[in-house]
Amino acid sequence: MKPQEILLRNIDRHVKPQLESLDFRCSRSKVAFSRKSGIATQEVAFSLDRHNSDRDCSFWTTWSCRAPSYSKWHEQQYGKPPANDVLGAASEWNIPKWSRKGHEHATLRNDKGDIEVIRRLIDDITQAGVPWLNSISTWISAANRLVAENWFFAKASDFFILAGENHRALAAVAVGIRRYTVEGLIDQMGEMPELQLRRSKHFPQLELGTTLGRG
Repeated sequence: MKPQEILLRNIDRHVKPQLESLDFRCSRSKVAFSRKSGIATQEVAFSLDRHNSDRDCSFWTTWSCRAPSYSKWHEQQYGKPPANDVLGAASEWNIPKWSRKGHEHATLRNDKGDIEVIRRLIDDITQAGVPWLNSISTWISAANRLVAENWFFAKASDFFILAGENHRALAAVAVGIRRYTVEGLIDQMGEMPELQLRRSKHFPQLELGTTLGRG
């Protein structure tokens, strides 16, 4: 049996019923599940290791939240589409409480041991993956995570504006500019032009001493 067939068989028998009970819908063409949650479209996708064989099916999951309405809003505000509409994304090993760490992949071998692999996967999905998706599925929660991760301050500012938190939006821009200009954080994502755009459009009187409170 081919590796993808092994994975799909186990997904259909065990994972699909669990996720469908949580209102996720399956896309077999992508081997992924998605659902709507407020402003967000949540997705979990399965990937296969390219070194798999007929009795060695290693795989992992990636998790993401998108906000389709962000693209239209961004174009109205700035006259161009955003780089993406992602609220947040992570591979499973970067999700808190996920049981496998350090790129340790789950492996199905088309034998009776597969049921334990799937049971562990379902526990991880329900106890770690889905709660993590829920934790980044609002404008404010997604913005808070971006700021905590010390990047995408311009996008965080947008999310705060969309949530009606203009003071925190201003503060996100201030923190970002200060990180890159005063504190010497390397601007690997090329954020400064985006921060300056938001500063000039929304916060022309911005003082860089503004601090970001928690809400």
